[in-house]
Amino acid sequence: MDEILERLERVRKVGSGYRASCPVHGEDKDPSLKIDHKDGKVLLYCFACGASAMEIMRSLDLSVDLLFDER
Repeated sequence: MDEILERLERVRKVGSGYRASCPVHGEDKDPSLKIDHKDGKVLLYCFACGASAMEIMRSLDLSVDLLFDER
């Protein structure tokens, strides 16, 4: 998850997860990308543009393998 957070902008801790600007649609007035870690998975979703985890990872030029804990 650290590698994902390092590539995002305006990251802030919110509850048990994080919020950041969405790399798919750009900077928000209020960061709309929600990042959580649950059940061995990193969950990503943008509430502004609806970008999926796949779209977000592609825009960050990261492998989707980073969304899953190693077992």
